[in-house]
Amino acid sequence: MIEIKKVNNSEGLDHNYTIRHAVFVEELGMIKNDEYDRYDKENKCRYYVAYLDSIPVGASRWREGGSGYKFERMCVLKDFRGKGVGRALMEKMMSDIPKNLQLTLGCPTELMVFYEQFGFRTREKPYWESNIMYEHMKYYNDKN
Repeated sequence: MIEIKKVNNSEGLDHNYTIRHAVFVEELGMIKNDEYDRYDKENKCRYYVAYLDSIPVGASRWREGGSGYKFERMCVLKDFRGKGVGRALMEKMMSDIPKNLQLTLGCPTELMVFYEQFGFRTREKPYWESNIMYEHMKYYNDKN
């Protein structure tokens, strides 16, 4: 069973950071100091952890910025992909934010198809960040 929890204690935050480190730094080669960034240090984000059968396997965060929200650091441990964890994280985050504000994210280029299912479309040319090629994407609801 997949359960998505908003982080509200140090244990949940530790799970979030540990999963992010495993995926972004160890698996994808992101620079460690770039993965844990100023938004983490300034406590400006809402964090989530996905649990599959009570095991912490996915993480994400969002933060307010400009005229809306930005989804960031969404990841699922390699051995647990393809089980609906990423979808559950996205659905939970999208249900927790106001619907009338802009919603953006940056994702590795190979994951664009995943985010397109939720209404995100690319906005700009791909860019490199911390050894990873990213796409900047914006959410467009059915009315746009």
